[in-house]
Formats: sequence, structure tokens, C-alpha cells
Amino acid sequence: MGNNFFDLPTRANNRNRTNVRDYINLKDGPVTVQFLTSPVETYTHWIATDGTRMPFTCLGENCPVCRRNAKIEDPDHDPDYIERTRKYASNVVDLTKVKKCPECGTINARNATKCQNDECNKILIEVEAEPMNMVRYLEGTWTLYEGNLKGLLTQLASTFDELDIRTIPLTIAQHRQNKTTTYTILPDMNADYAVDPDDYMDQLHDLSQTGITLEPDELTIVMNGGSFKDLMAAKREQREEKSGESQTMQEKVANIFD
Repeated sequence: MGNNFFDLPTRANNRNRTNVRDYINLKDGPVTVQFLTSPVETYTHWIATDGTRMPFTCLGENCPVCRRNAKIEDPDHDPDYIERTRKYASNVVDLTKVKKCPECGTINARNATKCQNDECNKILIEVEAEPMNMVRYLEGTWTLYEGNLKGLLTQLASTFDELDIRTIPLTIAQHRQNKTTTYTILPDMNADYAVDPDDYMDQLHDLSQTGITLEPDELTIVMNGGSFKDLMAAKREQREEKSGESQTMQEKVANIFD
């Protein structure tokens, strides 16, 4: 793998929609990952809804947030202005050790003593922590990717003639002090738990949709103060109604041939 693996920005042609739960939050503690794809630019709007701020995918030319932002004359003082955040993200295999509940499959922290699924609560004291082995995505700033990861790759490439960074587990930790965020990255060159990245390439996430992706009219509702929870509940109800109508039609067709 070339020495430009962490060059910014690049674009990826991935297929699957990304679920926000597949996001790695470095604030939760150190993670161990193997990279699958070079980083791509990601754009999100953090919008207040239901008492918290949530990341919604910027819809580009069709984005109602950006269209409204363009009409605002004083972004620094107008509360309607919602900044568009630019970061970078890569597909990775998460090798961080976790405890997977043998009863319900819930993934728990490596030191968990009880399953965090309230409907399960199985005792996990005897369960051994193992690498998660899931394809997730790692989002970060220019500092993480251009400063730290690319710097590490350059350093390793100067030592090893043939280097494929995708085959090396990297343990990444985030540190924050006095409003300054730094990172430490430790490569494990001889890890016996390393995976073959080619085995995971059919599971890549669409990194252009790393937040919560809504239709333009749905994003407009949330942008204007609507409840995201209520919006999702209404969509579920509509799906259930359509499913019921479809079933009724199937019954009518079946009755024709009775």
C-alpha cells in the first residue's frame, strides 16, 4: 500500500448506507483498528433536537440547512445559522477487545460484569474479552489524519521497504488538555490478532453519509425545531400502515383463487 494512503482529501466509491452506531468515538477510550480505506471528507450539521445535539448528514446541493445559511447575513450572531462541520473518515476493522453477550449478542465493554441490554442482564464475569472484528468508521480532524496518521505512515515507510498499512493494527488514544486535543498511535507490527483486510471489503460503509441521513423535507422539519424522535415514530407508523395495506391486498388476491 503506497505512502499516500492517508492523503487528504480523497473520494471512495462505497456502497452500503452507514448507521450512526457504527461510528467510533475516541472519547470513549483507546481503540485498536486496521484501516481498510483512505480517508474521505465528511460534512455534517449538528442540530439541537429532543434536548440534545445530533449529527445530520449535509445533503450538499439539496441541503435545506445550507440554503438557509446562505441567506443569513450575520452567522456569528444569528441563532438560525447551523455550521457545517468538515471532518475526515475511513473504514476500519475495529479490533478493540469487547465482551459479546452469549445470550443476546450485545457488545459490551471489555471489563463489563453484566450485559448492558436491560432485557438481558446476563452476568459476563466468565466471558472472555475478544477483538470486536466489526467494520466501523473512524472520523477525525485534519490533525488526526494529516498530522498523526500520515506522519506515522511516513515514519514506518522509511523503515520497511514493503509496507501495507492496512495489515497493521493501530491503537489510537485521544488526549484532551486545556482545550487542546492530541493523539497517540501505537502500531503492533507482529500482532497475532491482525486480520486480512480483503475479507472485509464487501462490508464498507458509505462515508458520504456518516451522520443521520434524512430526506430534505425531513431535515427541514428538524432544522426548524421539530422532534427527531417524533419524525422517526411517524415514519415507522407509515411503514406499518403500508405493510398492513400490502398484506390486505395479498389476502384479496389469494381469495380470488380460493
